Amino acid sequence: MKRKFFVSLGVGVSFLLIAGLTLAQSPPFSTVTISGTARTGYTKVGLFKEGSARKPFKTADISPGDRTYTLEVNIPEDMKKYQTYYYTDMRFWGDRNGDNIRDSNEPYSACHFIIWKPTTGKVYLKIYKGARYDIDAPDFTYNIK
Repeated sequence: MKRKFFVSLGVGVSFLLIAGLTLAQSPPFSTVTISGTARTGYTKVGLFKEGSARKPFKTADISPGDRTYTLEVNIPEDMKKYQTYYYTDMRFWGDRNGDNIRDSNEPYSACHFIIWKPTTGKVYLKIYKGARYDIDAPDFTYNIK
C-alpha cells in the first residue's frame, strides 16, 4: 500500500512540475503594443535584429503633430533567442531622408530591448545602461524623453 501511494505522489508531483514549466515557457501575451510619445527629432521607431543593424525589420512613424507612435511586437516571432531569453532591439531615430534606414548622420536613441524570459514568463523593456520597465499587459505605454 505504501508503494502505491509514493508512486502516485511521485507521478502527481512530476506532472505538476512539467505543467508549471510548460506554462512558464509561454509568453503572457502573443503581442505587445507599445505606444507613447517621442521627443522632437525622432520621426521613426523600429525593431532591429541587433544594435548595429541599420535597416529595421518593422517600423512605425512618429506623428509630427502630437509626437505619438504605436508599434506592435510579436512574441517571440519578432525576437531573437539569446541564451535563456528572447529579445528585440527597439530604437527611435530621425529619418531625415525618408529612406527607412538608420543612417549614421541621423539622430538615434539608445537601444531599448524588449525582452521575454520563458523561465519566468516575464516581459519587460530594458534601456541600454538604463532603467527597466515591466510589461504586465499587452498594451504598454512608453514615452521617450
